[in-house]
Amino acid sequence: FKLLFSLSSVTLPSGQLYKDEEREPTITPAIPEGSVRTIVVRLFPNGYQQRKMRKLADASAKLWNEENYERRQQFFQ
Repeated sequence: FKLLFSLSSVTLPSGQLYKDEEREPTITPAIPEGSVRTIVVRLFPNGYQQRKMRKLADASAKLWNEENYERRQQFFQ
């Protein structure tokens, strides 16, 4: 399954929620046509946490791309 994270904060400076947003996790049901299930978890990080999560996401994307490149090179040899 996929776990999706939203890195954007939906709280206003006053601490109020934006529009009809709730602080409870949003979970979507299984997709009937396929075998893919998506679970969406909404996070409310502060500025420091958001920057740290963004750095981790960038590092993991870089690692994935490097590994995928090596795999493709081996496939085409």
